[in-house]
Amino acid sequence: MMYSKGMFGSYYPVNSKIHEMSVVVKLLNFFLFVLVMIGSKSLELHLFVLAILVLQIIESKVPFRFFFNMFYGFRYLYLVLIFVFAGAGFSLELSLVYLLKFILVTQYLALLVFTTSWSEFDYGIYKVLNPINFLNLNVSYISLVVGNVFRFIPALVTTENRVLRCQASRGIDYVHSGIVGKYYAVLYSFKNSIRLTFKRMKDVNNLAKLRMFSVKKRRTNMKTGKFNFYAFMLLVFHLLFLYGYILEVNLL
Repeated sequence: MMYSKGMFGSYYPVNSKIHEMSVVVKLLNFFLFVLVMIGSKSLELHLFVLAILVLQIIESKVPFRFFFNMFYGFRYLYLVLIFVFAGAGFSLELSLVYLLKFILVTQYLALLVFTTSWSEFDYGIYKVLNPINFLNLNVSYISLVVGNVFRFIPALVTTENRVLRCQASRGIDYVHSGIVGKYYAVLYSFKNSIRLTFKRMKDVNNLAKLRMFSVKKRRTNMKTGKFNFYAFMLLVFHLLFLYGYILEVNLL
């Protein structure tokens, strides 16, 4: 997917250490990150993860405003989450931890998408899953399905933005509405956005077939990135996240 105004789901082509890093390491880091985010309730660990994520964003050379625009775009959802946490009786620290989880996962996913082309992405998933080949599974097909799952969220976001802009001409103006009007615009458009996103994913898969992609053949990719010292250090930091979580739940 080509770059398009920094929208979430668009690859941002620039030379940086994050762009040049091995896609396999990127995916391993992301899976380790999500594993820690699912289980950890430590505010200190979340703040440490946030610091490392900010450093990666800076190293990626992707304009910071793209990440801020995505953060700002979820502002009403943050309010809903805060009310939900308050209603559930969560403490202030625990509420902050769960809010950080959502922010960190969405921002990390944005970093992964901005710095990795979809061809690299598919190849990386294939290489990560390749060790389970001994189970006689079709790893190429599984990697295609997993890749489509990762594609779906960015595709849904970009499609929803286009639908909201189109709706403005029919009187349902998301931009100039209040909070209630914005929620109504999103809910009114969501069904069409889902339908159009599935159609878009079908077109992507058809295009792959036209390019002679086959799940019955071994995948290759021209650009795979490098496993250098920088990639090694980031992998170490993500393993430290996992170690911190292990200490938190007293598994050692």
